[in-house]
Amino acid sequence: MKRRKTSVYQVQEEDEDEIGYLDETARKNAVGDIVSQVGLIHPVTHDGHDICEHARRDTLSRFNVTMLKAMCDHFKILYQARERKPSLMDKLKDMVKEYSCYK
Repeated sequence: MKRRKTSVYQVQEEDEDEIGYLDETARKNAVGDIVSQVGLIHPVTHDGHDICEHARRDTLSRFNVTMLKAMCDHFKILYQARERKPSLMDKLKDMVKEYSCYK
């Protein structure tokens, strides 16, 4: 009898996981639809700056190290405290290469 209850609980947990996944998928689809309708291209901005555009035009060098570190913090990109400007710019470029807006 206990064995049957365990399998029922397992099924319930699996159902809850599936419902959570479907809810998340539906939410992502809805957000994507809204973004398309509003005309937003991508979420890769920081402090009003289009990071993809700067990476594509190779103008990230206009930002100072403090701002580049703030961008890395914002996007949760790990860096060393003593990293210099070129390596921070490379990390940001690597991040935006994953997005379709960069291409």
